[in-house]
Amino acid sequence: MVNRTHFRCLSCNYVIGCRTQFGYGKEQVYTFPCPNCGVNLGFTILIDQENISWAYEALDNLKPEDFNTEPSYLLNFSSCFLVEKKNLTDLPLTPFLSNLTLVSDSDAYFKVRNIRHHAAQEFWPCLDRANTHRQRGDFDKFMSEFRSIKAHEFIPTFETGSLREIIAQGYEMFGSIFSTSNEQERKLIESRIDIAVESNAQGVNDLKNFFVLEDRAESIFNQLRALDRQWVDLYSFFEPLEIIDWLRDPKSLDSGDFTLSEKPIERLKTFYTDGFETLGRIFVIAACYEGICTGAGVGVPSRSRLILPQEFEQMPNGAKPNLISSMPFWPIFVDVFDSKLRNGIGHHSWRYDASLDIIFYQNHSPSRGKEDFKISFLNFCILTRKLYHCVTVSAKYLHSIWV
Repeated sequence: MVNRTHFRCLSCNYVIGCRTQFGYGKEQVYTFPCPNCGVNLGFTILIDQENISWAYEALDNLKPEDFNTEPSYLLNFSSCFLVEKKNLTDLPLTPFLSNLTLVSDSDAYFKVRNIRHHAAQEFWPCLDRANTHRQRGDFDKFMSEFRSIKAHEFIPTFETGSLREIIAQGYEMFGSIFSTSNEQERKLIESRIDIAVESNAQGVNDLKNFFVLEDRAESIFNQLRALDRQWVDLYSFFEPLEIIDWLRDPKSLDSGDFTLSEKPIERLKTFYTDGFETLGRIFVIAACYEGICTGAGVGVPSRSRLILPQEFEQMPNGAKPNLISSMPFWPIFVDVFDSKLRNGIGHHSWRYDASLDIIFYQNHSPSRGKEDFKISFLNFCILTRKLYHCVTVSAKYLHSIWV
């Protein structure tokens, strides 16, 4: 559905028409520069999808204007597709048509979008309910939830496994729906776990016991589920990025001509931070598996000694790559585990410039002093999406000791 409304910029008094293609999210946040004076403008649309009603809230440097005034500019927004920055005002193509020009196989692209949309809307709620029944020990309702979405047909241990084994495989299957291109990474992690078990089963058991203590494994499991929930809540925003897997030219987004209309900045910052911190905790498990694989023992091998799990766990996440960068699993995560970006968010140095569609942030280093960085909004969203995919892949480490 497309809705058109008019606003007046409080800075320069120009009237702006906004043509917005609604998605299925309940809250859609838009931030953009005034086409005339460049000041940051914004509004939030609250949508009741069931009763088909909506309201414009949280106006930023804007006030409503009636339709009797002809707008000086007409801007085009979409929560369903990428939008062309240069075409925000002249509308030669709808976002739907401009996205189709980028896609190599439109039928396959929309088929995958529909599958992933269904997973977020239908599969996840069933998994979430099944996990509640697991926690309460209600076997019949647990099994019923899986059968209702036919997920049991794809889980090898459905008839024979424990509830923990089944729910863990269900969550891994959910994650794989959104990251089908990460199959090789999953196989690598499986192989490293298998090697550790074959070489030192007692060491793997000791590792499991460490994570059972103080409910470490359960805590990380709950952290993963909270991250899944954020992903589902934000998926209507991330859905336009599914086009990345179907680009005719993989470099077609490098030009900076496209962006995402919605700007849920605060939620994205939280999502990236939580994903980063979750990976940091899972790295403890992954690195200790490597210690077992190499014969060093249950811990993280370094040049001088074996670092015990509890010591590595307490290290700042930004320092962990120094010890794991040579390990077989590190290439999976090297592109997304950006401690400078994480610190920029955490230290509140983050600033989004709507006129440039760029995020500026700072990192303060004891040796290098203040460092300034920037990343386009689209690239930050692509990075955050990839980070979540990496977390779903790494979940196999946690599940291997949690079940």
